[in-house]
Amino acid sequence: MNKLPLIQNQKILVIGGRYDDICPPEELAYVFSQIGSPQKTLKIIDYAGHTSFIDQPTEFYNIIKEFVQ
Repeated sequence: MNKLPLIQNQKILVIGGRYDDICPPEELAYVFSQIGSPQKTLKIIDYAGHTSFIDQPTEFYNIIKEFVQ
């Protein structure tokens, strides 16, 4: 965690599920806030848990696709 502020000048995408019980959205938001790069995006997928890529594969894919374009 203490190295997150050192991430600079990188495009960062953080994705989580609204119902993730391993890394809840509140914790993910805290991690996101600690990242030093201004080029960062946080996406929380509704109706998904820790495996948001399985729970909501289309939405997960669309977020990744939008991010890399």
